[in-house]
Amino acid sequence: HYPSKCSNYFYFSTLSNLPLFCNRSSNPKNLLTYTMLVNHLSTYPRILFLIATIIIIISRMLGMDLVALIFTPFLTLPLIYDYHISVGKDQAAYFIFSFCFLGDMIVLSDDFYHFTSALMAYWGASIIYCLILSRELEKPLVKLMNQWKYILPFGIFIIYFVFLMTFLKPYLEELFIPIIIYATTITFAAPLGVIVYLNKKSKPLGYFIAGLILLNITASIIGLNRFYLKSYFLHGIETLLYTSTLFLIFLYFKTKSNDEL
Repeated sequence: HYPSKCSNYFYFSTLSNLPLFCNRSSNPKNLLTYTMLVNHLSTYPRILFLIATIIIIISRMLGMDLVALIFTPFLTLPLIYDYHISVGKDQAAYFIFSFCFLGDMIVLSDDFYHFTSALMAYWGASIIYCLILSRELEKPLVKLMNQWKYILPFGIFIIYFVFLMTFLKPYLEELFIPIIIYATTITFAAPLGVIVYLNKKSKPLGYFIAGLILLNITASIIGLNRFYLKSYFLHGIETLLYTSTLFLIFLYFKTKSNDEL
């Protein structure tokens, strides 16, 4: 029936039953129809994401980890679906949210191997963050580091990283090595993101850098709370900050792709 290759008319996706236009700019009427449908369908996964966030926050604050685990998939899967039906151009988005999904599902366990596996999944996402930033960087990093405004972000995050790891080291025990590997990567990604943003200011990058900075704050709170404070209230704050991070990363891919259309 409908051709699989791009042409001036549209075809129907067998997965979402949503009209996908191969050449969206060729027909303003088709583009308007497509945009209206996407905006309508995007509402539902975002509502699901918000509801899941609220339920998980309450569940974790009350110590109901099983309830939190049940709703955890609804943090990343709605964002993947929303991105897929609206844009679906950048494969990095799928990899990031897939790694986060895996990490989210197993990080709640206190078992050493489960927690280490979760760290490996988050580490995979953090490596992709760095690759995305290197893709966005218009000038070699070595040349940019000749200016103080580019050196300063690295200095601030390095001092913060050393202080935090020094404080947590006595409590981490056998988890020190895997945690420091993951922490090093996200600590590198945050100042690199600031440098990229200073060099190439844009709204999508603003979302991305805000997400990375918030991710560092979230990871710090999780580390302090899991190994030192052990507060149920902070579990709720962790979830709130983490879901905000996910949504900011999602907005980066969404707005960047829309700008390129």
